[in-house]
Amino acid sequence: MYVITDIRHILPGPQAGQVGALTDHRRMEEAVMAQHRAPRRRVGIWIVITILLAASLVGTLWVPFYNHLTPVHMGFPFFYWYQLMWVPIVAILAAIAYLLSRLIERSDAAASEEALDWDQREAD
Repeated sequence: MYVITDIRHILPGPQAGQVGALTDHRRMEEAVMAQHRAPRRRVGIWIVITILLAASLVGTLWVPFYNHLTPVHMGFPFFYWYQLMWVPIVAILAAIAYLLSRLIERSDAAASEEALDWDQREAD
């Protein structure tokens, strides 16, 4: 029988007839569960991404914002040029949201590599 104490470590579990093996196993499980997990530092960035994407949805899908014929711009009623105005705005907002999400992924990848390096140093 094998016991997974961490995603990176698979240890043989307690064998029948071993005295105290079960308590050692429980101690290891408790130690794994008690490991410190860093607080989520990226919540603010996810909130910004959500606001950017929600703004584009609200601006284009909430009809009372643009349900008017006036003002007219270059012969187009407000309804048409308002919708066309949102095309580049949504593209820019989506690009910013994408770049922010990539920033989070890169920093999380760097943090996980640092944690793996730390685990390897402890093992040596």
